[in-house]
Amino acid sequence: MNKILEIPTTCQWHLIFTVYVAQSATLGELCEDPEILGKLGLQTSHSVSKKRRILNEALEESLAKLQKCLLS
Repeated sequence: MNKILEIPTTCQWHLIFTVYVAQSATLGELCEDPEILGKLGLQTSHSVSKKRRILNEALEESLAKLQKCLLS
């Protein structure tokens, strides 16, 4: 049986690279980036806690996909 891997999206790769590889932005800085917020379905008017929660969830999902790819 063929197994189809779900690879990280372009946005997820960008988050992984920015936070963990290049370390070019903090989570706080990403929470203020209108482009990132838009990709995550957030608005600048949302609370900081909501932005951080959604960003952390997006990073967690991104890393989980990457882990599955690496373990396959």
